[in-house]
Amino acid sequence: MNNPLPHSSPTHPGRKTWPAWTMLAVGMLITIFASLHVKQGIEADAVKQMAFSYDQATLKIQARLHAYALVLRGAAGLFAGTDTVTRQDWHAFVEKLHTDETVPGVQGIGFAQLIPPDQLASHIAQIRQEGFPDYSVRPPGMRAVITSIIYLEPFSDRNLRAFGFDMFSEPVRRAAMEQARDTGTAALSGKVELVQETGTKVQAGTLMYVPVYRNAEKGPGSIKDSSIEPGPFSVAQRRAALLGWAYSPYRMNDLMSGILQDWEHDEGRAINLHIYDGPQEIPDALLFDNKKALSHNAHSLFRQQRTIDFYGHRWLLVFDHAATAASLSYATAWSALGGGMALSALLFGLMLSMINTQANAVRIAAELTEQVRRREELLTESELRYRTMADFTADWEYWLMPDGKFRYVSPSCEQISGYAAEEFYADPKLLTQIIHPDDQQLWAEHSHHMNAKGVPEPIDYRLRGKDGAYLWISHVCRPVVDATGQALGIRGSNREITARKNAEAGLARSNADLQRFAEVTAHHLQEPARRLASYAERLRQQLAGRLDAADATNAEVSLDFIGQQARRMKQLLGDIERYLAADQPRGMVESTDAGQTVAALLAHAQERIGAVDAEITVGALPPAWIDAPRLTDLFEVALDNALQHGGAKKSALAVRQDAPLDATQDAPRDAPPAIPLRITVEGERVAALVRYRVSDNGPGIEAQYRERVFRVFERLSSGGESTGIGLAIVRRIAENCGGRAWLEETPGGGCSVLFELPAEKTS
Repeated sequence: MNNPLPHSSPTHPGRKTWPAWTMLAVGMLITIFASLHVKQGIEADAVKQMAFSYDQATLKIQARLHAYALVLRGAAGLFAGTDTVTRQDWHAFVEKLHTDETVPGVQGIGFAQLIPPDQLASHIAQIRQEGFPDYSVRPPGMRAVITSIIYLEPFSDRNLRAFGFDMFSEPVRRAAMEQARDTGTAALSGKVELVQETGTKVQAGTLMYVPVYRNAEKGPGSIKDSSIEPGPFSVAQRRAALLGWAYSPYRMNDLMSGILQDWEHDEGRAINLHIYDGPQEIPDALLFDNKKALSHNAHSLFRQQRTIDFYGHRWLLVFDHAATAASLSYATAWSALGGGMALSALLFGLMLSMINTQANAVRIAAELTEQVRRREELLTESELRYRTMADFTADWEYWLMPDGKFRYVSPSCEQISGYAAEEFYADPKLLTQIIHPDDQQLWAEHSHHMNAKGVPEPIDYRLRGKDGAYLWISHVCRPVVDATGQALGIRGSNREITARKNAEAGLARSNADLQRFAEVTAHHLQEPARRLASYAERLRQQLAGRLDAADATNAEVSLDFIGQQARRMKQLLGDIERYLAADQPRGMVESTDAGQTVAALLAHAQERIGAVDAEITVGALPPAWIDAPRLTDLFEVALDNALQHGGAKKSALAVRQDAPLDATQDAPRDAPPAIPLRITVEGERVAALVRYRVSDNGPGIEAQYRERVFRVFERLSSGGESTGIGLAIVRRIAENCGGRAWLEETPGGGCSVLFELPAEKTS
């Protein structure tokens, strides 16, 4: 009988199984260590991805602040070539900016004027003469430095509360205004509560200021460039040349919504962003919190900080994931843990089974080898997917090493410049070579004079694409260092902004055209009218008693004609000004009594009404939601139209299809006998609108011409006192208020001017 092998003896079970148990324990330890390592890798990748999102948000905010500063510099530039900038100039400039499209989130763009204390009374009187009888500087009282917000667009709703406010009287605003004044650069204020707040849903606020200096051509003590940069000018020179500040108020929630525009949603992550005024997390300094309902965990895995330095004023940005680290998917780590434990158990079973059969051990080993191979393939595929996602960014990203060679260039460089990433790897100097010759110096200075603290200093430059065309690039970069501070090169980002630059150029041309129009209007209408009237009166005095009766009569007729033409030019200028101001309230928008407005107009026009023997009937006139001056303009134009063209039915007048602006001709029609002039003024409520009707019994206007008369400078005939702008004013005011204007035939003959206005305040 054969004796059994020693290791098979049932009396020594430990000697048979201890290697398997040892292997199981070691396998479990290795599995746990590997699973923890995978878990840390998942968290590290998530943190890197969140950090990238935080960087993008920080760059967006920083770029937008500089864009706002650029807009304010443009506003300050209005003062560079003129003694004064009128309220209409300011409104036209801001309207051309289309800020709700180009830089959304701006509460308004305004101008605060510096007022010498000895000129305060005259300043208040001047503004009141412009149509603001209740205007005053707030808070009242004399101070060493007095300022007042005199322009602010849009001039409506919340912004009306800021009109006349002295921002220099408040310490936080004053600090920013003094910084802008003394440095010549844009300055950002600390946390404030804006005067635009109404007491409900109050938001934290901040303001940006750009100084406006007196033009160099206007006398001693001035500075040539109204958007002066730091340079050879002293603080004393700047203070002496100061006219005021172009500024913008920002409600932080509205501002961030305009800048980020659902950024966390686009990123696919519920990101919590806190913005503090200053370098520290102080509750009183909190400017913005997009997730107020969520708690702020100081030990969160994803919590990171960024700092924005805007001309010396710092914001602290604290980012965090709105959920928790538990929301991460640890499927890979759990798979590694489960797989490792299964593998350990399998090895344990294998070692036990090796006692029975070597063949089974070989089979199991082969299966394990195949599993490892599959896992390696999955890992390689996962790495490839990650690299693909990193490569396909919209901006042209690169990493330039200290030796001047590129370590990484994103494929998007080819979409922007036409050159592939491989071409930049092969020729690291290619990027510098394709920069526009005029921008080479700018690039060289930027490359060698980066901020010592590593804060990016964005620049805009042009480069030549592979197709030979030049395009604009917005560039930002920062040094890259390791944990020991050793320089690892420069990380740069290029974004194409050709379309934005073209839009800015178009805006500049539009502003120039508008400025030219204002100059031509002032010079070619106001001055000739004044001179005509002046010289006509002088000539009348010189001819008095020197002519016989016949010549004296002829001279009087001629002088009356000259005076009439001077009045016509004055009326034309007035109508042009009313047309340009038709889309902007000239007083408080409120429920305005139309009956009182019409009564005042009729009382003022009694002499004219009596001269044409007109009978005017006024019916019910419900109130409308509009400012009183523009409602007066509407009824004044409609009544004037009826008084001019109603009454005697001589012949129907029509607009010539081929006529220039005011060259018209009569379209003959059978001439009915003259009848007394009858005018009716009435109104009615139609849903949410009030419809007013001013009707006459005159010759009327044929249907095919009723739209043309609403165009500027279109008139019914070449005679009369009409400027051809009146009905255009009516339509412009009505449509700006949310209504409309049109013509209808009066029952029984004649013409009716109809216009609709809101009956109540609308959102």
